[in-house]
Amino acid sequence: MLMHICRAWLTLKPAGESSSLGGYVILVLLLFLKVPSFARADFDPGLNQPYHLQIVLHIADNRFLTPIFQEQLERELRDHLQLTYGKFAKVKVVRNHPLLREVRAKGLQVLDGWDELSEHKTHFLCIDFVDGRYEVQARQHDGFSGLNSPVVRRDWISDRRLVAQRAARLVDRDFGLAGTVIEVGKEEVKLAIRGGGLGVSLDRWLKAGDVLAVSRIRQQGDKPRAEPVEWACLQALESPSNGLCRCRYFHRYAEDRLTAPSGASGYRCLKLTTVSAPLRLRLIDDKSLDPQPGLQVHVFKGNFAAKPRELTTNQDGLAISKESFAHLALVKVIGGGGTRAQFPIAIVDERTMVCRVSTAAAGQNLAALQTRKDLWLGRLYDNLNLAAERVPELNTLLTKSLEGALAGARLGLKDLGAELTALTVERDQLIRQARELKLALDLGEGPKFLEELRRRHKELTEFSQRLEKAIEKAQSAETKTLVRLLERARLREAEAEFDQAIALYEKIVEMNPDEKKIRLHLEDLKQTWSTKSPEHAKAREFIMQTWPRLEVAALKVNLPQAEKAFAQCKQNQDRLAPRKLLLANLVHASNLKKRLDVLKRQGTADSRAEAKTIAVVAEAIRNLHAEASAFVNPDSKK
Repeated sequence: MLMHICRAWLTLKPAGESSSLGGYVILVLLLFLKVPSFARADFDPGLNQPYHLQIVLHIADNRFLTPIFQEQLERELRDHLQLTYGKFAKVKVVRNHPLLREVRAKGLQVLDGWDELSEHKTHFLCIDFVDGRYEVQARQHDGFSGLNSPVVRRDWISDRRLVAQRAARLVDRDFGLAGTVIEVGKEEVKLAIRGGGLGVSLDRWLKAGDVLAVSRIRQQGDKPRAEPVEWACLQALESPSNGLCRCRYFHRYAEDRLTAPSGASGYRCLKLTTVSAPLRLRLIDDKSLDPQPGLQVHVFKGNFAAKPRELTTNQDGLAISKESFAHLALVKVIGGGGTRAQFPIAIVDERTMVCRVSTAAAGQNLAALQTRKDLWLGRLYDNLNLAAERVPELNTLLTKSLEGALAGARLGLKDLGAELTALTVERDQLIRQARELKLALDLGEGPKFLEELRRRHKELTEFSQRLEKAIEKAQSAETKTLVRLLERARLREAEAEFDQAIALYEKIVEMNPDEKKIRLHLEDLKQTWSTKSPEHAKAREFIMQTWPRLEVAALKVNLPQAEKAFAQCKQNQDRLAPRKLLLANLVHASNLKKRLDVLKRQGTADSRAEAKTIAVVAEAIRNLHAEASAFVNPDSKK
């Protein structure tokens, strides 16, 4: 009945009448009735929420970019953008941001790995004065969807008075409406557009034919996380009406249907700025990353039922159309007597798009499984890193109170337990699907890392139980202080920070000399932690201080030293320092995978060479990790 009332209100509202709050309350109710079964009840599409546009302004150190110019530029930029968006967006210009140092060092490409969800649209603007002209670079991260604009925008201006105006134009070009999938039909998908209930016309930002990138929102620990859905996009069938937009959904893999649960809280999207340009597509082998020549590429406009433009890849795996495609091209790759892949490509510029395809007979099915496996492994890495970060967080909480630490531990247990369940289900689904398709799927280190997560969950459970007993039994403030010190020392041991653990144990013994078990443990730890030779001390210093802090590019050069340092520890029966090696290896493995994922999308000779190097380094680190794990835990099951 409510749905009929809402439809009637939408139909009978007089043309040109501004939307009332009551009307939109009804509309919001309608939206939540339409939320698909996979979406959580708190997955708010933000119909009545304005955008929070945060401009991170970096102005280079240049004598022509004077303090007066900078102040004027910041003020004019903020005023210009606020006037442009009105109540649709709240504009803020800042000069500092946690990513700014990395952006300055490596450029705006560093945003590729940023998937943080927040209330902000964060737009980086970098301004310099080069060869007598003002150079402006811009790129956006949309916190609502966790997606980034795909293009780094650049502009050059000679007139000092126009810098703010041209910079604002770059921001506006990639502003990008964000939406939430609220209804999935057989042929169409319905979006709720953020800010669509504010009474602002959306026609300027979203029209029929426009393309939106898609992200899958998952809950990871106590935070939601965005996963870009690769080779998938939405195309608007019309301009939004009353904050809603009808779209058609195109995707490569069957597992990426928007109705598929896959542990998702829901799906969000970001409107892309597209152009009309020829299609440039490079096809590479999904394993070797080598070019694939001689494959047929059929390119369609509008839908796969239309007459295709037929292309063939050359020796570099490259296919280029003579005809331009506006907004979107639909591609079907044919080879070996069948369809290898079928996917959409948003035309955002004249760049060459790189797509990995399998040479196996069951290529499309295998590629889908490999993609799901990669996402699964990525979540495993991220959860292991979160579990490691939780230890110092609990240590900080322990400095304040047992109760606060217990609350933090319980929250961590809840989040980690939910992730363990979801990751186990995902593993079982991968194995079952591979069996049904009669495909060989290697889960790599995944099963071992899943067991490591279970171990972390068990340790956190025991930590919580100890705190519960201590809170229940401790009578005096002194006793509580001793318990807090003891648990902090244990956590330091878990982090492989043995110097700090020893200092805390010494403090406990000093406060309470009758603690015989702790004194014995302290004496044993100090004896075990003592170095046996200058070479042993040097090896331990490398493992504890240098190896954990290395970036991906430095791993290959330092790997031999890591192997020698571990061999030195092994020779001296030091089973403590290699624990730090194991913790650091998990972080390195995660970073290597992330870098490899970026390289797989590039398809150049340089990226192939770097990918092969990373594969060698990753394999060496896996071997080192396995050897160190067997040495540190000689009684564990292999």
